[in-house]
Amino acid sequence: MTFNDYLDHLNALAKKHPDLLEMRVIASADTEGNHYHGVAFTPEFGKLSSGTDFYPYDRKTCKKKDINALCIN
Repeated sequence: MTFNDYLDHLNALAKKHPDLLEMRVIASADTEGNHYHGVAFTPEFGKLSSGTDFYPYDRKTCKKKDINALCIN
């Protein structure tokens, strides 16, 4: 999913259900929804490599040209 797709979904939810804007945000800890936790951090962009290693944007560890992902939690 792209960031644009994600925003489209969030904006559609907010338009249809404006009361959601005041609700707590949670995230699933696994693909089956067996456990949930609160979203504690703001989104951060950086480099995702090997599908599992994420390096937040920092001039020392991740160059701007290498940014390819947005981490949401």
